[in-house]
Amino acid sequence: MTETFTAENRRKTCVHEAAHAIIFALGGQRPIRVAVAPVGARDWPYLNSYGVQQDDLFGACATAFDCPVSAWMMPWDEMAGSYIFNKLAAKKMLVSRSKKDKAQFRTEILAWIVGYMAGRVAEYIYCADSDILNADCEEGEDLTLAEGLSQALSYINEYSFLMAFTERTLKEPDVWAAVIKLADALEIAGVIECEYLKPYLPEPRKNWPLRKDFLNYKENHK
Repeated sequence: MTETFTAENRRKTCVHEAAHAIIFALGGQRPIRVAVAPVGARDWPYLNSYGVQQDDLFGACATAFDCPVSAWMMPWDEMAGSYIFNKLAAKKMLVSRSKKDKAQFRTEILAWIVGYMAGRVAEYIYCADSDILNADCEEGEDLTLAEGLSQALSYINEYSFLMAFTERTLKEPDVWAAVIKLADALEIAGVIECEYLKPYLPEPRKNWPLRKDFLNYKENHK
């Protein structure tokens, strides 16, 4: 990192990471840590859940569960500047699974997509700046990962619908209040994890995002 982390950017990052945590919690992915770099930081070594040090972050949100799509199933394509989802590999993985398991896989994919989207969308809501959603993304960044995962879904425009769905969810009064409450606490503490994080998180919504609700939302926004 070369720029200095300002108080203003730190506040936005707190909102960003809090939104990840709240939306991941709604999807049952159980956040276990949120963290943010101190004001004035230029280099913030962060040890992730796998014990790997990352030096290119100002904030982080870790979950107890891994994304259901492994890295080998969604490799980064340097030429395309995007992740490429391997549908054939996914089909082989799911071929022997029950209809219920396949439906659960899709629900988890949806939960991870909206979880990845939540940070940027929350910044957009907080700052009222649509450029935040249009900024270029690189390997490992939230919206790039969300776009890669969206390739696993049935319809080519599901990414944009899920972006709007994420915004609508974050704008629910109780959800946004939870985001701001956690962001406020993170701004003070710098790190909140495990048992200390639990009181800030909402209960998971059963099978959320619900496919029928998502389809109804798409139908109403054609």
